[in-house]
Amino acid sequence: MPFDAVEQLQWPRTVERRHRFEWSSGDLVTVSQYEGLPLAIEGYLASSRQEGPESCNCHGADATFRDFHIWLTKNAGEDRTNSIVVEMTPPVRAQHPNWETQLLGKLVRDRRKVRVSGWLLLDPDHPDQVGKTRGTIWEIHPIIRFEVEQNGRWVTLDDLAE
Repeated sequence: MPFDAVEQLQWPRTVERRHRFEWSSGDLVTVSQYEGLPLAIEGYLASSRQEGPESCNCHGADATFRDFHIWLTKNAGEDRTNSIVVEMTPPVRAQHPNWETQLLGKLVRDRRKVRVSGWLLLDPDHPDQVGKTRGTIWEIHPIIRFEVEQNGRWVTLDDLAE
């Protein structure tokens, strides 16, 4: 999927900062046209970090159950203003020993091109960050496959030889 297609995908403003059970049936239909679509997108990492307590981890204090938030940009060296947030979840990370923030930080510093695959998800909790630390509230969540371009071919993050 082209980067711009995800970053510029619209959403109903009436869902922002609202629980899904509060959404209108029309808003649910609008979001469901796109949410859950499997896709792959290429770009560059602007930043990554393990998040704190969030609604998706029941606001738990245990770091084992926290997502990694990763900011993907269209071009190397861009800030997060127009980024797409892509997330590594604990259950998927448990199957991938190289999916660690230290290696992700190296990919940011080295400006390596990456391709992430997963499902499109609308996260209505962050509309205030659009145009600041993200370009959209659409995310790829969870990431199922993470690849890095190496010598003209795609290599999984697990198989990356540095």
